[in-house]
Amino acid sequence: MGPSSYSETGDVLRSTYSWFACWTTGRLHEGGNTTWYHTQGGDSGMLGYVPAVALDTSSAFDANPTGYGLRHC
Repeated sequence: MGPSSYSETGDVLRSTYSWFACWTTGRLHEGGNTTWYHTQGGDSGMLGYVPAVALDTSSAFDANPTGYGLRHC
């Protein structure tokens, strides 16, 4: 199952600058797109997906993260 806005929160991002291994498409989220980023949480270190709306990324970046150098998962 891919990322979903209905998934339970397993961890949180605590740092201002987080790293992202890759991106994928999932369910439509509050940001109006389907882009989700794969990363590691800051509390327990769980791996998971965060919706683009939760990050400070531009709509152009979210529309094509690969065009900015981030690989597709």
